[in-house]
Amino acid sequence: MGVTEVEAFRARIQSPALEPVWRMARENIDNLPFDDLLQGLERSSQVIRHITNPRHIAMATESDWEEAVRKLRSGRRHLSEITGHMDLSRFRLYLASLVEDDTGSVEDRVQAFALSLPMLPAEVAKDIAIEFLHLAAPRRYPLVTEWVYSHRTGTGALPYLLEFTNEPGQNGKDRFRQWGAGYQGVADQLRVLEEELDRQGLAKWGAFSVDMVLAYFYADYLYKMYFQTTSRSLFGAFPTAYGVISYLLGLPIPKEAMPTGQGWEAPSDWM
Repeated sequence: MGVTEVEAFRARIQSPALEPVWRMARENIDNLPFDDLLQGLERSSQVIRHITNPRHIAMATESDWEEAVRKLRSGRRHLSEITGHMDLSRFRLYLASLVEDDTGSVEDRVQAFALSLPMLPAEVAKDIAIEFLHLAAPRRYPLVTEWVYSHRTGTGALPYLLEFTNEPGQNGKDRFRQWGAGYQGVADQLRVLEEELDRQGLAKWGAFSVDMVLAYFYADYLYKMYFQTTSRSLFGAFPTAYGVISYLLGLPIPKEAMPTGQGWEAPSDWM
């Protein structure tokens, strides 16, 4: 009997080659205010859970829903495009149905949601749906967004993490193209990753531990692959790694994380 995808992923994520990577991550994260990130994520989750609670959903106002959408990184980024084509009252119905109608698979529900937003690229609409579901029920719906793993390009935080376990002739991107088919497949692997983070002392932030640690790794990836290839004059306008982590998680970038002290929006070609 062959090795399952989850078993194969577990073997890679437990590779001795990752031990120095985990050690470095622990040292770096200890110097970052991750508890502040956790508080921000818990507040965002509280807003989403309140508005989707069956006892409150009918009484929620449009301003309540707008506040909720702005807790989503992709929602905040594309809200003006959405409301330029449909009323917020209609958009909120699509969001509410994601949580209320849980009879189908997550994949099918996210796909149906994306089809209801033809003004957006499908991957953007899917990210909005997944971020909303995740904040509504963090453990039930792992965060499988484009920056975690892109089915289009085979890139993201997970493939980058696997690059540290390189084998001759095979890289993390190739391995993850082979394994990461569909939402559920990646979600199962994120649950395996959470087990390993617990073993490594990196699961101190509860249901958001995987999000936060993967955001740390993706920020590291972006600095190596994108930011450091940019001219020094432009590089000075980018946020610090902690600022990027905050942004990926849908949280405001602290002013101290911005060299310019001004707001920042990610370039479209890396997210």
